[in-house]
Amino acid sequence: MSGYRRDDLGTLVYQDRRFFEYGGHLDVYPIEQYPYWERHKARRREEPRVRTFLMDHAALVDEVRVLVRDRGPVSARNLPDQTPVTSGRAGSAAGLALYHLWLTGELMTHHREGFERIYDLTERIAPRTGDPVAEQAVRTHAAQEVLRRSALPTLREWSGGVGYMLFEPVGPKEAAAWMTDLIAAGIAVPITVAGARAARFVHAEYLALLETLSRGAVPHEWDTATGTGVEVTFLSPLDNVVAPRERLRDLFGFECVWEIYKPAEKRRWGAYTMPILYQDRLVGRMDPKLDRSTNILKIQGLWIEEEGLQTDPAFRRALQNGIERFARFHDAREVMGSLAP
Repeated sequence: MSGYRRDDLGTLVYQDRRFFEYGGHLDVYPIEQYPYWERHKARRREEPRVRTFLMDHAALVDEVRVLVRDRGPVSARNLPDQTPVTSGRAGSAAGLALYHLWLTGELMTHHREGFERIYDLTERIAPRTGDPVAEQAVRTHAAQEVLRRSALPTLREWSGGVGYMLFEPVGPKEAAAWMTDLIAAGIAVPITVAGARAARFVHAEYLALLETLSRGAVPHEWDTATGTGVEVTFLSPLDNVVAPRERLRDLFGFECVWEIYKPAEKRRWGAYTMPILYQDRLVGRMDPKLDRSTNILKIQGLWIEEEGLQTDPAFRRALQNGIERFARFHDAREVMGSLAP
């Protein structure tokens, strides 16, 4: 997005309250969608691991509830009980109580201090303004929202996303029947991708974009022209375009592995290597590293994999523009390393 700065997300989520954060892998959703997640959160309370923790630590959980109610926004560090626990979610039992109350809907993220989440009562951040959303409305929302967000999902990918939003399993037969109904209603459209092993689906509102692409043009909504001209986009290894890997392979013929989990000696590119999106194609990778002590952005590796682009003047300008914007976004004062593809 042209002009987007790192602080903008915090402003939208924690100050303007136009969005909220939630989920085990942490997504951000429009605040208008919050009522559709209430059933998901209620079902989280019955998840065996969560239910066991809340029961085994009932007194501590009540103490945390009272503390948040009386003191307002708190973090795990504000809690008197710092009994350590082994968990990827918190370092103390009281911190884990905060996390589970957030996961089950009693708390929301008030703001963040660095990576640390500061919690407050949900009723003070997103007070309910009406009756709970009916079950069928929740299911309809989940079916369409996953179809929109997943970008040409297979039936399995779509049903997995819907199952997560509903926090209940959606089996293959149920998913197939449900998708058949969406197609009959003109909401979903099956798509055949050349070379793909499974059919994919698209929300009908995106058909115009696909028709533009089929003519070999880039939709104006995807225009990457900025004040500096056309530029490439560097994608996070966790970007929705990149994951899941099977879709990336089917749609772009591109392989992406987030090598942060590989030992250094087994990495082919780099721990945080970013795919390069040029127009509607993934054409290569860049391995950047920001030295925070000097604010120097180092280009540790650059691999252009589409034949002929290395000598294309338009692409070289787009690459330069993209790197310059990337550096500005991270407040880098200098870029080091070869930019020659």
